Amino acid sequence: MLNINFKENATKEDRTAFAVAVQYSGLTMSISMTEDQIGSLEKKIENKKGTYTTAEVEGFKAKKILLEADLENFQEDAASIIGVYESVRDAMIENGSDEGNVDNVLRCIAAAENSKLEKYALKNLGTVEIYNSLATCHDIKRSNDLGGQIMGKAEKAAYASAEDAIQRALREALSLEESPYTEKLTVRFNKTDLRLIHETFIKGFSNKYEIEKDDKGNEISRTYKGVKVAKSITTKKTDDGMKYDFRQFNTVVARLVIGKLAK
Repeated sequence: MLNINFKENATKEDRTAFAVAVQYSGLTMSISMTEDQIGSLEKKIENKKGTYTTAEVEGFKAKKILLEADLENFQEDAASIIGVYESVRDAMIENGSDEGNVDNVLRCIAAAENSKLEKYALKNLGTVEIYNSLATCHDIKRSNDLGGQIMGKAEKAAYASAEDAIQRALREALSLEESPYTEKLTVRFNKTDLRLIHETFIKGFSNKYEIEKDDKGNEISRTYKGVKVAKSITTKKTDDGMKYDFRQFNTVVARLVIGKLAK
């Protein structure tokens, strides 16, 4: 388990119980990850578009069998220690901590042992305010002659807004009250942490094209229409309004949070 700052007078039994709770949290994330992997394989096995050969589909089926065995093992292991996890969680809640915050912290500590789990560690941390602020900070259309970001009033205000929104989200999602296991906890990012969030907000870009097709659906020509910037927070317009996907952003934040929780 990640070396963290336990409460100074925490007993050996309390430390052991907390470690088991972390282990349980790691298992629940492993279950989620394995279920996602199985779901991805099932789509490949369906092979609706005929993308894969028969041999490849058989390979996917074999991988699915192995993952299903892993999933069963994870579920059995989690079931065997859920009682300890619940006792630790309940004790922390009784001391004033929010249940969601307890789980966020336990999952971040567990994710330190397997970076693949980082994407599952934080729940409900990203906000529309954070997205809007970061998008304004990193609008590529607002670039100077040297390729740098223009820092006008809007950008300066957006950087301040982003910092405030991120720090507030951390307090709301990760703050813990003192318990038998830990001291009172408040996670706050420094300027280096914030810089990393900004640096990873723009993940890359791809070219956009307008494609002309004939009556049979065959491409006739394509016209270049600029670039599409990939961000750590993605958006999609739906009939119900704009939908935001914070998974990649939350992964970056979880990675930084692990460093804050470490001793």
